[in-house]
Amino acid sequence: MTTAPVLPAADPILRPISLKLPTPLGDAELLWLSAHNEGLHFEQTAGGVLVLSPPTGGRGNRGEIELVTQLDNWNKRTNFGVVLGISGGVLLPKGGQYEPDTAPISRAAWDAVPIERRDDGFVPVLPTAVFELLSPANLGTTGYTKEFTLKLEDYKRSEVPLVVLLHPKTKRAVIGRPGCADETFGAKVLAFPELPGLELDVAAIYAAVNTP
Repeated sequence: MTTAPVLPAADPILRPISLKLPTPLGDAELLWLSAHNEGLHFEQTAGGVLVLSPPTGGRGNRGEIELVTQLDNWNKRTNFGVVLGISGGVLLPKGGQYEPDTAPISRAAWDAVPIERRDDGFVPVLPTAVFELLSPANLGTTGYTKEFTLKLEDYKRSEVPLVVLLHPKTKRAVIGRPGCADETFGAKVLAFPELPGLELDVAAIYAAVNTP
């Protein structure tokens, strides 16, 4: 009677996978991959690296919904422009096709996008801000994973005016702006001059992730 091999314990945290392809994928090809691989997020760096990200999990998804809901309600109240949600992608001006957790886009920037391009999987536009709700998959032993680091570098390269990284476990927010050093905040409510009238209840977002 043969004995089944003993397999190593699986890593409880699913990590992103990056693939360097001979030719960068176009919008249609990325959408095809997403449609035929349910549950995975496909993004592509400015350098043509394809990044496959695992699902965030139930509690992470609760936090994403809370984040998007707050931004959407603010936009309805202020008529700032357009807010893309969890699966809304952007093609950055200097390269990189990404799906931020939330991306508010000013009315002027959205109106400048040709109507026939507004339904692209990755809309060619510079968002006013991008919000990323970090999950364990974004973090390595000494900091961000290489895949998430490439994403942040592309945000900087295209000079996204406001980059907000929300860390549910530490209850800290890291805020980046072009030409400025990153700032870290532990406040329960955040406001941003780039997004007039928004008072982001980050405590509610962290609670959605951290509550069992």
